[in-house]
Amino acid sequence: MDSTQVFETLYEIFNDFFDLERSEFGPELTADQVDGWDSLNHIRLMLNIQQKCGVKFSSGEISDLKNVGQLTELIVAKT
Repeated sequence: MDSTQVFETLYEIFNDFFDLERSEFGPELTADQVDGWDSLNHIRLMLNIQQKCGVKFSSGEISDLKNVGQLTELIVAKT
């Protein structure tokens, strides 16, 4: 998958989890900016992303992520 495809897939996943408007979703989006993005939902979100994108993340990779843009880059690198 290229970065555009990954970004679109992530938007769909984030929208399902957090009911985000398209205008709210961008590469600089962080957990602090999203209502309901707590530690439990973070785990559920990462599991869902791994399943839908066909990738596996290490706990270190997940903890190093700062925003959606970095998540997109990580997925592109793994596909």
